[in-house]
Amino acid sequence: MENLRAIGADGTNVNTGINNGVIRLLELHLRKPLQRLICLFHFNELPLRHLLLQLDGCATGPNAFTGEIGKKLLHCHDMNIVNFEVRENGLPCQIQPDVRKELSKDQEYLYEICEAIKCGSVSSTLEKREPGKLVHSRWLTAANRILRLYVSTASPSDELLVLTDYILLVYAPIWFRIKLNPQSYQGARHV
Repeated sequence: MENLRAIGADGTNVNTGINNGVIRLLELHLRKPLQRLICLFHFNELPLRHLLLQLDGCATGPNAFTGEIGKKLLHCHDMNIVNFEVRENGLPCQIQPDVRKELSKDQEYLYEICEAIKCGSVSSTLEKREPGKLVHSRWLTAANRILRLYVSTASPSDELLVLTDYILLVYAPIWFRIKLNPQSYQGARHV
């Protein structure tokens, strides 16, 4: 323990809380500060979570929301694709094949639907794919479902447009920049 200088964790309050977080309690026990290496993927999810709750209402359970958008997210993958407005995304340039092989199905879905919205066309393969399970602990799949809902909504609400643009221009680009450069010294650039 004498040589411990850094500790990694996700950003939940139980880990990072200023008074009773596990890391703070460990610092007190060791009588020295520690460098905190907090998961940037989890850090990236917090603004999306708060934005959805602010625009659409609170959660009503582990996979349900009270607002119009949230209610549609459960079954968005059953909706037909409509003619939707093309929207820009801020994704990094093409992801190299070796990195692409390492993407989870949910990450690959996010990349493909962002590109589809930028091009204005959803492939039949992507249309048939499940955007991932809707659970409050998995905001990546919530992002996937919001984008899937966008391409299935003929007249999207202002709230859905704000969420869509946030995902395309902030959430997804940061996600893939973290994936491409996961080193801890890159953290400040991602934030």
